[in-house]
Amino acid sequence: MSRYIIAVDLGTSSCKVTAITPEGKFLSSRTGTYPVNQPRPDWAEQDPAAWWEASVNAIKEILADLKKDDHQPIGLSLSSQMAGLVLTDATGEVLAPALIWLDRRSQDEAKELAGKFGAATVYRRTGCHIDPSYPAAKLLWLKNNHPEIYQRAGKILGVKDYLFYCLTGRFITDPSSASTTQFFNIVECRWEEEILKYVGITTAQLPEVQPSTAVHPLSGAAAAALGLSAGLPVAVGAGDGVCASLGAGAIEPGQACVTLGTSGVLRITADRPVRDKKGRLFCYCLQPGVWLGGGATNAAGNSLAWFKSRFYREATYDLINNDVLKAPPGAGGLIFLPYLMGERAPIWDPNAKGVFWGLTMDHECRHLARAVMEGVAYSLKDIQERLEDMGIAIEVIKATGGGSKSGVWRQILADVLDKKVVDSPPDGTPLGAAMLVAVGLGMYNDLAAAGAMVHYSSISLPRQEYREVYDQGFYRYREIYRRNADLM
Repeated sequence: MSRYIIAVDLGTSSCKVTAITPEGKFLSSRTGTYPVNQPRPDWAEQDPAAWWEASVNAIKEILADLKKDDHQPIGLSLSSQMAGLVLTDATGEVLAPALIWLDRRSQDEAKELAGKFGAATVYRRTGCHIDPSYPAAKLLWLKNNHPEIYQRAGKILGVKDYLFYCLTGRFITDPSSASTTQFFNIVECRWEEEILKYVGITTAQLPEVQPSTAVHPLSGAAAAALGLSAGLPVAVGAGDGVCASLGAGAIEPGQACVTLGTSGVLRITADRPVRDKKGRLFCYCLQPGVWLGGGATNAAGNSLAWFKSRFYREATYDLINNDVLKAPPGAGGLIFLPYLMGERAPIWDPNAKGVFWGLTMDHECRHLARAVMEGVAYSLKDIQERLEDMGIAIEVIKATGGGSKSGVWRQILADVLDKKVVDSPPDGTPLGAAMLVAVGLGMYNDLAAAGAMVHYSSISLPRQEYREVYDQGFYRYREIYRRNADLM
């Protein structure tokens, strides 16, 4: 009888459940979807019950897939979208729709926090640029606009925290998820009392912070719903960005990872907090002594999905990749700014807008497709340069996420970032989650040893013959925003 781990990744639009062996072999994968509700501009809500339903259905499908081959689940682990806000009463009953990371309704409250504490002070303590994407501003918005909900809040949870409660009946989070609340001191690994007091909550309303590798038993109720055995070890898990870095093999200090998912993220693993003097980058604590620093662009895979829905409606992504290959590097002078949903790092401008710049009668759809991929790469280079300005050397970048399945896009990343890009498992996030429970069960001594679960396929090397093209393109990319930010 062979053994496997169930990894559950709650993303922005879907829940992906993957069965992975302790050696890192992928056995099966199932997906459940749920909507992002946007009743008003800048609002983005989800129903936590939909997360649970999608997870239950996908796990059951995995069990059915593997039962006939006599496979045995030995543990379960979680990752999820970060910076979400779920309010429940003391018994875990959800009080209102979850406000996810995409929700930007709390812009005034973010300014209020900056005015009260100073943006630099909050960033130094929490590692997060003050922004409406984080729960601190979201909770303040609820306090100001829906006090009847705010006052009933017995527990204030993140996305993964809610699912962990559904599985175990315990209110527990991990340092990385706590790091995206803007309530957590990333240096001292504790809740930041002064900010909590201002927002009007206590540590008793927050989940207990435990290591991401800590395991707890699956509750009887959850086991019955899932068709699993009660007591199955469930790891606390980590945020999806952290799990993506682990699953890409960027585990030890100095190793970097790019995730091309709905959003795009460049992260560096470090043995010290990675904080930009101007507060443009994030820094999360994975565990005491290990931090992840970097930045996120809002619309990476989302930009390509938007482009496909408008210009390639009946086509596959393979056709888009083939068309991109037919367009020259630099897209014939066409530049795309992927600010379709505002932008986070490094410009932090919720009013930023998407732009195609440089269009002429000579451009065809293939040029626009290539410009979209290159524009996302430029947005990641903007983050890379901020890291390198801090004296952080990046030699190799490990790529993961759905977008990294495109060899064309990986080559564009290598060319634009001027770094060797290693193709990690595209499902790096569930793999990273599986690594956590493998360590928690004692199969590996630590996360570095669990890196044996990561298997690489190909390498894309930067092509120096296109260096000037992309240097000029990146210069224009930044100047187009700088000169038009006020108009946006």
